[in-house]
Parts: sequence; structure tokens; C-alpha cells
Amino acid sequence: MRQPAAWVILGIGALVSLVAWRSLSLELEHAARANFNVVVTDSRHALESRMQSYELVLLGIQGLMQAKPDLDRAGFARYVDELAPERNASQARSFSYAKRVSHADKERYQSAVGADASLHAGGYPRFAIRPAGERPEYVVIHYLSPFAANERSFGLDLTADPVRRQSVERARDSGAIVASGPLSLASNGERGVSLRLAVYRRTRAIDSLEARRELFEGMASVTFSARDAIGDIVARHANAKLRLRVADEGDLVYDSGSGPLASDVLRAALPFAIGGRKWDLEFSAPREALRSSGDALMPWLALAGGLAISMLLAGLVGSLSTSTQRAHRIARQITEDLRRSQAELVEAQRKTEQLIETLPNPVFFKGRDGNYLGVNKAWETFFMRPRASI
Repeated sequence: MRQPAAWVILGIGALVSLVAWRSLSLELEHAARANFNVVVTDSRHALESRMQSYELVLLGIQGLMQAKPDLDRAGFARYVDELAPERNASQARSFSYAKRVSHADKERYQSAVGADASLHAGGYPRFAIRPAGERPEYVVIHYLSPFAANERSFGLDLTADPVRRQSVERARDSGAIVASGPLSLASNGERGVSLRLAVYRRTRAIDSLEARRELFEGMASVTFSARDAIGDIVARHANAKLRLRVADEGDLVYDSGSGPLASDVLRAALPFAIGGRKWDLEFSAPREALRSSGDALMPWLALAGGLAISMLLAGLVGSLSTSTQRAHRIARQITEDLRRSQAELVEAQRKTEQLIETLPNPVFFKGRDGNYLGVNKAWETFFMRPRASI
């Protein structure tokens, strides 16, 4: 290795560049994770807030029906129209009250509803409990708002379907707000969920399971489409390309995306309690959507810039080192040339003196001051004086 200093500088520079690249990559990863956590927290909070608003509406309907058991359809519709926006529950698909009807009262009940003109002047001449069939008891959707968009649910017996019946029985027996499992909405077939709260006659204390079953009058429900109630929460974070998958004990409630998840995504799985059931919320978002534009290039730019600077410094040091070595070689060459020239001069002087010494004629040479500098042997013989005496 001819230039060790240059290689050392290049190695140190490359190491520092790699450290900077790694540090920036981790910083960007932490920033993306922090942004993702903010999105997840905000979405979960929004979902909690929406479910709480539905629960407040349920409590209001329960109180209304227990306080005014003779309330007509128009009164129910007015109450819901005023209460739902106030409770921020406008994303619900329907608000309803289902009435408990015994098999013995079925025909009389159907006739009474068909003739009810409190909301529609012509009544409901085609009204019938659905699905058809004889059952010991029915829990029939009696009041419904908004009516036009959910008319197909009017008269639906909630106990005829296993999923709906289970939630009705749980709400009746517990006296608490319960959620149904995922169900197909009667109005349009979309995937949805109903929150339910039982309404009881207040003729005596409701302090046991037997009392709740005996005094059970009907069921207040808030039904929402998963797409409406959850989809718009996801849409708030469209820039983050958030995907939310909601499952109820493995049964899919909602998925804002389609297909398998991409490989380079951040994920978070959170439990979510709703009406005595547990939802599993799975959030995901691609990393690049959680970073500012150009952030992904920063570590690579730092690495490339660091390596480029390291190579320039190494090249500069190598060049300086090469120049120094070249200067040393030139100096050594000049010194050697001077020494050789001096030796040649001495040799030439010796040969000249030897030639003068052997000449037969007297030869002398003086300095500028007139003093003798030297003579040859012929001069000593001719003048009979030794050269040491002059």
C-alpha cells in the first residue's frame, strides 16, 4: 500500500458515512413510527367516540320509551331527528325500537300497525311481521328512523335470525348495552352491527334475570354500516394510506383495503371492546406514506456525500504525499549530481596539477594579490628554490 494515510482517511470517512446513514435511517424509522402511532391513536379514539355517541342515543331512546310507553311514530321520529345530530351519531344507518309481541297478539298487532296513520296518512296496509312463520314470540321493529332508507327493516323480527336473536337475548338478560355480531343489513345487505339496549316495564324492581325476562317490553337499537361508521374514520387519514381491518372473534366486520398487505408497512393490532364483544383492530400503513417527500433519500444522500468527500480527501492526501515523495526524490537526485560534479571537479583539478608538475618548462601561478599559489618541479629546479620557500 503506497499511500497508507490516504487509505486510513478513506476508511475512516467510509465508516463515518455508514454511521450517518444508519443514524438517519433509524431517525426516519422512528419518525414514521411516531406518525403512525398518532394516526392509530386518533383513529381508535374517533371510533370510541362514535360508539359512545351511539350508546348515548340508546340510553335516550330507552328513557323515552320507558317514560312514554304510548309514544307514537311521529314522536319517535322527531326525538331521533333531534337527538342523533346532538350526540354526533349521524353516521348510524338506523335508530329503531323493536316491540315484544306474543304469538297470541300477532294478528291484532299487525292490524294495529297497518292502520297507524300517525306518520303516514295511508298507514301501512301491507305491514306484516317478517320473516313469515309462527313463533312463540316476536321482537318486531316497530319504530324506525330514518324510515325511507330503511323501510325493508320495518316489521323485521329480530329473533328470527340467530345473530340478531343472540344479541337481543343478551341485552334482555343483562340490562346492559350489547353489540351484535357482524350481520347483513336488512336495508341494503351491507355488513353492519347493531348496538342494543333493552326496555322494561317499571312496575317493580328489575333485580334478577327472571324479572328482566318478565318485564321485557322491547329493544332499542342503533344499527350502523361498517363502511359508513368506520370507513369515514379511515378516510380522515387518506394521506397516510391507512388501512384498517376489523374482526369480531375472527369474523370480518370491515376492511378498508383489499388483497394481502404490502411488505414494507407499519402495523399495529389493538383490542377494542364494544357492547360486551371484543373487536380486533389491525392498522397498517406503508412507511413511505408516513414520511415527508424526499425523506427516504436523506440517508442515501448522506452516505453518498460522505463517501464522495472521503474519496476527495483521500485523493488530496494521496496527491500531497506523492508530491512530497517526488520532491524528496528530486532533492536526492540534485544532491547526488552535485556530489558527482564536485568529485569530477576535484579529479580534473588533480589531473591538471599532475600535468603542470610534469611539464619541462618552469610554471607558476599567482593569486590576485600577487602571491604565489603554486609552482611546478621545473620551476624549483630552474630557480633552485623549493616551493615551500615561496
